[in-house]
Amino acid sequence: MTEKKRSLRQFKFVIGAIVLIGIFVILARMNHDFYTLISNLVLEPTGPVKERLNGPSTYLHELFRDLSSFNRLRTENRKLRIEIAELRRQLNMYREASLENVRLKSLLRMKNSIQDDFLVCQVVGYDLTPWISIVTVNRGVNDGVFPDAVVLSGGGVAGRVLNSSLHYSRVMLISDRNSRIPALIQRTRVRGILEGLGEGRCQLSYVEKGADVIVGDKVITSGIGGYFPKGLLLGTVTKVDKDTEHDDLFQLIEVNPTSDLGRLEELLILKRKKAILGE
Repeated sequence: MTEKKRSLRQFKFVIGAIVLIGIFVILARMNHDFYTLISNLVLEPTGPVKERLNGPSTYLHELFRDLSSFNRLRTENRKLRIEIAELRRQLNMYREASLENVRLKSLLRMKNSIQDDFLVCQVVGYDLTPWISIVTVNRGVNDGVFPDAVVLSGGGVAGRVLNSSLHYSRVMLISDRNSRIPALIQRTRVRGILEGLGEGRCQLSYVEKGADVIVGDKVITSGIGGYFPKGLLLGTVTKVDKDTEHDDLFQLIEVNPTSDLGRLEELLILKRKKAILGE
């Protein structure tokens, strides 16, 4: 009897549940607002759960995306830096080639103005102090270079060879304090001795106070002494002092060398000296 009652109650419970579900479905179909209300009631407690579950996944996804973008940008920046460095190198090479072309054209004009054999050389070392003005060039005895050979730049006389090894030579510039070159004023043919003062400066000495010399006059080699051919440009007069208290006989004449002696790179070495010695 008891078993029958229990079975009956279970049967009634199942029937009741089916009926309630049926009523809920019918009401949901009939009333959209009721369905929305139920959906909202279910959404409210489940939303935070979904948010907590989805949050880490979204964060990791964005993190990996940002890292990927950063690595891509870093790679692109590295490539751009390499390209910029290469462009700068090429631009500098073109600039150097252009400047070298200007210097070599100047040397070519100088070469065309003289009849002697010559060698083109590169300056490979400087020894410039207030007292000494010497450069080293990459031509020596094996190239036919000898002591006292005249050395020219694109602007004019740079100096003369002091001594040579097999492949290198030391050149004393005209601004060296030991340099003495017989010279004359091109305009008036007034003679003097061009002496080095150091630090790229020269003066024309032993010119009488009454001689006609003015600022802007060109100073050239006189050809006396056997080392320098006549007529090579030495520099330009920048100062004339006829009333100097240090000398009662001679003017104080400062001369700016035509060659920029502190920036020499390519030079010409004349080979005429050997012929002179043989005369």
